[in-house]
Amino acid sequence: MKKYKISFFLCLSFIILLNFSFKGFSTPKTATNSSTINTEQLKQHIFQLINQERRSQGLRPIELDDFASKIAERHAKEMLEYEFTSHWNQAGLKPYMRYSLAGGTDAVGENVAGKWSNSGFDNSRIPSIIEQLHLAMFNETPPNDSHRRTILSPEYTHVGLAFMFNNYRVQIAEEFLARYIEVEPIERKVKLGKDILLKGELLFEGTDIHTITITYEPFPEPLEVAFLNRTGGYSFPQDRLVLRPKLTDGRVYSDDSTGEIDVDQKTGKFSCQINSKGGKAGVYTLVVTLNHEGRKFPATNICIEVK
Repeated sequence: MKKYKISFFLCLSFIILLNFSFKGFSTPKTATNSSTINTEQLKQHIFQLINQERRSQGLRPIELDDFASKIAERHAKEMLEYEFTSHWNQAGLKPYMRYSLAGGTDAVGENVAGKWSNSGFDNSRIPSIIEQLHLAMFNETPPNDSHRRTILSPEYTHVGLAFMFNNYRVQIAEEFLARYIEVEPIERKVKLGKDILLKGELLFEGTDIHTITITYEPFPEPLEVAFLNRTGGYSFPQDRLVLRPKLTDGRVYSDDSTGEIDVDQKTGKFSCQINSKGGKAGVYTLVVTLNHEGRKFPATNICIEVK
């Protein structure tokens, strides 16, 4: 196990919220950001604002992630061009699918927001509109505070940010990551009946594997913009299989099984072989759930296309 030390100060409920770009189904609008606005400077401002918000709640700061920012940019650009605001894209992919199919392995939580005006925006207002969109999410109150809870989830370690805008519309996407596991290269497309081997290493001390959950859902189908603008929150599918660490010394779980995950407690390395034989074609998502100081949270969202 790599020797990193990590601690948390506030335990909030964690909601699983986990990128591929898709060429749209309708004629897109112009989506070129104005050269007069320094988007990198704006990104740094919102990033610093997020860490200020987290510190105000006793949480450790997070890091800005370039890869996650690219994934966020793809989604924000598509939302701007085709005029929708949604966690789904036009290909029907949810956030964890979009991030994972682009090569990511971390658990992901996404915030998206948008604003538009038929009369258009003064270009000088764009930075303040972006800040207002973020602050509106942070200032949410229960029970409708899912965006705020994403910003303040103590498990997150990184974030990717993107802002896309034209004269009539502004879109933002924030991709929060929980990066606790280094996953070895894994096939993202396999034939039905073939074994899937998940191997990795825990990055931090004080964590251990609770379960590996394999969820199943059919391949996504294209979605119309009108439908996308009516969507809300999302979660993992309920069709799932739960695997547990192997027990030793003759111990068994309550169902008399001994577990399926090999874990080296000294090194933090683990492996698990998953057989898709007898399953169905579709998307299988591998979710490694960790224990940390009595709390449980997902640390991977790895999507496998099984055909």
